[in-house]
Amino acid sequence: MTIARAVRSLRTMRSGVAAIALGGAVACALAGCVGGVNNDDAGPVGTGGGSGSGAAGMCNLNFLVAPMTPVAGPGTVVHVTAQLFEGSGLLDYQWTVDHDGSSIATTMVDGDPSQIEFAAPDPGVYDVGLVLDGAPPTCATKQQAVNVRAPGAPSETLRLRVLPPRGTTAPPLELFEPIFGGAEADLGTMPVESGTPTTVQVTDPSGAGVPAYVRLSPGSTSDAIVEAFTGSDGSAAVTLYSGPDEVLVVPSVPGLAPRQIEHWIGGPIALDAGQAISGVVRDPSGAVLAGAQVQVTIGGVPSTLATTAGDGSFTVAAEPAIAGASVTVDVAPPATSGLPRLSATSMAWSLDTPVQIRYAANVTRRNLTGLVVRRGGAPVGNARVTVVGAVGAVGTVTAGAAATASGEVAIATTSNAAGVLPSVMVPAAALSAVIAVGAGDLAVAALDTSAGVPASLDAPAMQLITTAVTDAHGDGLGNTVLDLVPAGALAQAAAPPLQVVADATGAITATLATGGHYDLRFHDPSGRGAPTVIADLTPATIATSITLGPTIAIRGTLLYGGISPLASASVQFLCEDCTGIERTRPIVEGVTDEAGRFTLAIPDPGKM
Repeated sequence: MTIARAVRSLRTMRSGVAAIALGGAVACALAGCVGGVNNDDAGPVGTGGGSGSGAAGMCNLNFLVAPMTPVAGPGTVVHVTAQLFEGSGLLDYQWTVDHDGSSIATTMVDGDPSQIEFAAPDPGVYDVGLVLDGAPPTCATKQQAVNVRAPGAPSETLRLRVLPPRGTTAPPLELFEPIFGGAEADLGTMPVESGTPTTVQVTDPSGAGVPAYVRLSPGSTSDAIVEAFTGSDGSAAVTLYSGPDEVLVVPSVPGLAPRQIEHWIGGPIALDAGQAISGVVRDPSGAVLAGAQVQVTIGGVPSTLATTAGDGSFTVAAEPAIAGASVTVDVAPPATSGLPRLSATSMAWSLDTPVQIRYAANVTRRNLTGLVVRRGGAPVGNARVTVVGAVGAVGTVTAGAAATASGEVAIATTSNAAGVLPSVMVPAAALSAVIAVGAGDLAVAALDTSAGVPASLDAPAMQLITTAVTDAHGDGLGNTVLDLVPAGALAQAAAPPLQVVADATGAITATLATGGHYDLRFHDPSGRGAPTVIADLTPATIATSITLGPTIAIRGTLLYGGISPLASASVQFLCEDCTGIERTRPIVEGVTDEAGRFTLAIPDPGKM
């Protein structure tokens, strides 16, 4: 059983125990001792209760909650029964129920102090507490959170990722959590188990150790990645959960091919020379192109990186291709060539035949020498200019079958003291220039070299933008954090992101590159507004006011080994159905406190 399934099964088992009120040591182990809450597919269990060896033996205090999944409404009533196992004596039941900071009235049921009812007209978390005077000290108190759903609440499944702090032997963990909209919720106690210390051993065909990069990911939660570098002896110590892992090994010595193992359960990982893939790279004139870097990626596994020789030839070592696998060939030409990077993908290539890489004959180049960089009509000395852009069909890659290659441009140069660019070749195409006039002073300008090279390149001044971030009621969200992530040409030129913080009224000011594009990422540390991403805006298209959607608070408790609070662990919520870079970016993240608790405000699935 994979760790994710084991954890989910454990939580279902704990909830089921509460639903049928098992007693004794089993109930203690699965319910009252470590606790939990009601969720969408199981009944409630206890949290924070006591159990232990007292005068009456093993003691356990458990709550039975009905209905198992309460839904808020004018007539909703929640029934809670306290069950004490192996306890004795004259008992005094002191109940409390709190919701949203207010005390909720309770009613004794049938004159039995061990049973109460309370009204739940509003959705959210109802914290039920009990002090049981007369019971053994180890089970004299109990706290349990009862989740009451909003009527007709839609749900969204998110990934809950836990990154344990250093000093623990627990690997990263991911769980899939259904989140229901319209109400706060408590995920209960979640055990973070210790992993198994494991040695990864990478060897060459002779059995000698190989230094390498190793990436391991559990088969059920492939995003919970463990990374390591083996030493000169080829070994690395890691901690893993049981179950097969997917392993990618990239050696740092020549002559060996990277390797991927889909179901690794331990044991040495032997590398070999793999499949030799050879070919030739030619420029637009048909002449061989020396000094180009070539890499072949097969089914997501990269080959070694090769540099073409004087005759344009190259040979890379790759994992043998599997029939039907997607293959991508990437070429980075010499910086002085003025050619774009080339990339092509196919599932029809025969890599046993020589790979012929050819730039198209119509790919022409221009020399930017003499072009003057200006701002406001004055030359800009020592400006860093990065020419970027995407180019359509720039060539072909042929290995039995042929595939068209697309191109990308990223060529950098620097003006002299008079603002004049030196000799530098770029493709003849509609491109962009990202100009760094100084530290943090950027501009984006069109640079169309299709018909020739312009005499000058204007770097417009940075542009001041002002906006305000508010909640749904129009109230300013002070101290909201805005990350302005470069997009388009700025991203191609590797421009750094910019972070600004709203003032106390929610007002935000920033100075941005004129002509630049940005992704705006809002995060309210106080959880008053939902994390929000607005993609691909220019300074001119950023609205003067931006409203963040509503949030719901999701809380929980991490217990190391199911017993001890796991403090200082990083907790993240991530999307479940997205792909690409968005899959790696947390929607929201936080850190557990000394009691292992966390509370994170996420976008309300019911009001997105």
